[in-house]
Order: sequence, then structure tokens, then C-alpha cells
Amino acid sequence: MDHLVDTFLPTTAWIQLEESQRIKIIQDFLVSQELEFQMQVTSAPDNGQVVLTTTDTLPPGRRGLFLLRLENTIKERIDIGITLWLEPVGDKSKLRQLRGVTINH
Repeated sequence: MDHLVDTFLPTTAWIQLEESQRIKIIQDFLVSQELEFQMQVTSAPDNGQVVLTTTDTLPPGRRGLFLLRLENTIKERIDIGITLWLEPVGDKSKLRQLRGVTINH
């Protein structure tokens, strides 16, 4: 049995904004929230694929739920067609860096 889920596209209003305006709207919203992790918008193209980055360490057990809740709130308050993506962070282990071990993404 297939389970089909509607994927909403960004609204015309979102698409017609300049990327700098979309970034400001999302960033201002993030700042207005009392989030447990600080997020920064790195890109917000007209396709709705908003990329965030953070300097905070998001524990794997809490990251998914945190991002899903944040995305749902943004969909409700800003635009139904927005999807959040978290920019991957490089390996921060000093020991692996000293040994010359690298992890490719």
C-alpha cells in the first residue's frame, strides 16, 4: 500500500521575493523565537529549500525533532512550501585532525 503525502510548493509571494529578503524573513523569525539552538540562514532560494547552519552542537537524539518542529512552525507562519536543511558541519575532533584522518562528505 502506497502512502502518498502532499509536498507543498512555495507560494508565489515567496518566489517573488529577492533571496536577501527571504533570508531576512527567516532569520528575523529565528531570532524572535526562544530556540534551544542558535541557527543562521545561509541560503533561501525561491524553491523553498532553506539551508541553516549552527555553531551549537545538536545532539543526534534531539536534532531531528528540533528541526521538524522548527520547520512546521515556519511552514505555518511564513510559507507552506519551505523545507529546512541543516548544513553539514566538518569533523571537529582534534585527535582525528592530529592523526591526519579526514572524513569526506
